[in-house]
Amino acid sequence: IWPASVTPAVSHLADEPVELGVRFRADVPGAVRAIRFWANAASPVPHQVHLWSPSGVLLASATEATGAGFTGWHQAVFPSPISIVANTTYTASRHAPAGYGYTSHGFDDGWYRQPLTALASGGVYRYGPSPSLPTFVHQNTNYFVDVDFLPTVAAPRRIFHGEPTPAVTNHLDPVAQADPWGVELGLQFRSSVD
Repeated sequence: IWPASVTPAVSHLADEPVELGVRFRADVPGAVRAIRFWANAASPVPHQVHLWSPSGVLLASATEATGAGFTGWHQAVFPSPISIVANTTYTASRHAPAGYGYTSHGFDDGWYRQPLTALASGGVYRYGPSPSLPTFVHQNTNYFVDVDFLPTVAAPRRIFHGEPTPAVTNHLDPVAQADPWGVELGLQFRSSVD
């Protein structure tokens, strides 16, 4: 969902053990190969990650390969990819035993990067010494948990997520109706994908 250049506003907050996550959906069916997360070098290694079903069942767990701690994006790979269904909400999470990075109000709006959506108010947490489904929301905080997703079908390229709904569905302007030339409407955009 996030490129490697995106980083939290607060690099590290020392705290009690907590499960941090993101609620997300995919436009198309596919498989989650790994969970990415941002961690500070001050965070104890190795890191544990989890994938949860819409009903809160633990689908998979993985532990990041051991190595020296560093600040930045980390990744823990599942032993085998976990299939997920399109347009269904899942939760990806990581257990942070002694602190984490975050951005308050980072989920005031959802984040969409085809074919994945991180939902508005999708940053979730739950305090505890062992992993459990995070469901609590505080100030729409983004805890920088992400997924490595492999679609099983080609994802459509589009500007809007879903069908856009205009604020005014049918504006009848008598002056415009009398205009025989009509009005041409358009949308200007820039693509970061070739």
